Amino acid sequence: MIKESKTMNSMIKQLKKHPLVSHSEKIQTLCKPLQHLNISTFSHIRSYNENDFSLLCNHPDFVQNYAKKEYYKGDPCVQIKSESIDFGQYIVWDMLDCRGLTDAMLQDSAHYNFRHVFTLVKQSTEYSDYYHFGTHLSNIGIHQTYINNLDLLERFTQYFEVKVREDEDLCSAYNQRFSFEKNNTEVDRIPDCHRAFFLDSLSGADNMPLSLKEIECAQLLINGKTTKEIAFAMNLSPRTIEDKIESLKSKYRVRNKTELIIKLLDNRSY
Repeated sequence: MIKESKTMNSMIKQLKKHPLVSHSEKIQTLCKPLQHLNISTFSHIRSYNENDFSLLCNHPDFVQNYAKKEYYKGDPCVQIKSESIDFGQYIVWDMLDCRGLTDAMLQDSAHYNFRHVFTLVKQSTEYSDYYHFGTHLSNIGIHQTYINNLDLLERFTQYFEVKVREDEDLCSAYNQRFSFEKNNTEVDRIPDCHRAFFLDSLSGADNMPLSLKEIECAQLLINGKTTKEIAFAMNLSPRTIEDKIESLKSKYRVRNKTELIIKLLDNRSY
């Protein structure tokens, strides 16, 4: 307990001179383009496997609260080693079943206009990059904005990293890592009762029943998996998965995979 307290105090102390506090206006300026998508909050976490992480965020007050309440203990993005879990290409946080400190972290984030968080994920053997996007809006429909504009969000992350590298002050944030001890986070994909509702809603798509394989494929799609990742998880060929996605598109009467994912998210009955 003493060790954890020292960790917390160390993080709070680091933040006082950290670029996300001392140069917050620069970060806020970099994030202004996101306002066109109704995205008000952005953070980039780079989580290393050596029990530390780096962080930049356009809302320093949110990060200071994160440190004060030791939310890093319940944050799966810094608690889970990158090689131990595959989050997929993105995380829709409203789809997760969170408990304990993890749930408290998400509930608290809403007070800082960090609602309906959507995360782009890039994983490697040494570290994982998590690009968190949040909105001031209460409308869960922001998910459609996220999915429809994945290419724009990806382009923004590239723009952000380039601009940070060009700025000596901001770039130093990636050398000022926060240390901590990894714990078990209280988070799961979807609770069993929600999974049941999800399966029921899928089976009634336009009165055309889905096969078990199509349902499994749909679940993996909304969890951010690529065609190749779905093929690996289901032990099928990528071509077979593409055929199943085409079948799902036909049954849901959508034109592309982006519209399909939105339709699947909208069909949750909870």
